[in-house]
Amino acid sequence: MPQLQTDFDRLIENVRTGSQEAAWELVERYSGKILRVVRRCLPDQMRSKFDSQDFLQATWHSVFQNASRLGGFEKAEEFTAFIAGVACNKVKMEVRRRVQGQKYNVGRERSLEDSPGERNPEFCAAGPTPSQVAVARERWFMLLEGQPVHYRQIIEMRFSGNSIREIAGELHMHEATIQRVLRKLTVAF
Repeated sequence: MPQLQTDFDRLIENVRTGSQEAAWELVERYSGKILRVVRRCLPDQMRSKFDSQDFLQATWHSVFQNASRLGGFEKAEEFTAFIAGVACNKVKMEVRRRVQGQKYNVGRERSLEDSPGERNPEFCAAGPTPSQVAVARERWFMLLEGQPVHYRQIIEMRFSGNSIREIAGELHMHEATIQRVLRKLTVAF
């Protein structure tokens, strides 16, 4: 046991003097313990909001931010209790913010299935979905592909909103011919 304590004392002293290797060794040695504390302190309703690693990083940030104060531990167990307390406090502060506050209160959240948008079309998008646009565009090109020039002109003018009478006048064709071409294309697609 005395050997472990002198090893711990040496490690802490090296961290206090700024040794990166000692800091990494400290992180490797105690991160598992911190994660267990965080997972034990984190309520179920908050587990979907946070990753335990977030609290682990916040705990180490606090520890290394005040590394000069790390020399006050007589035993490794005291340091373990200290970092466990820091981790638990980080979790408790965030739980208070997310449960008691108004701005980020998880109790105010509602699932999309319960939202009025599911039942109220006023909250739904009015236009077609991107996949519907893509399918329509593909069908449009398929419709035009391989058609004679005057058929393409009829289709494009009709698509632009021209009436059958306007198309017939513009292309110098009979209205019945325009209707027949449009019917033929409608049946084909």
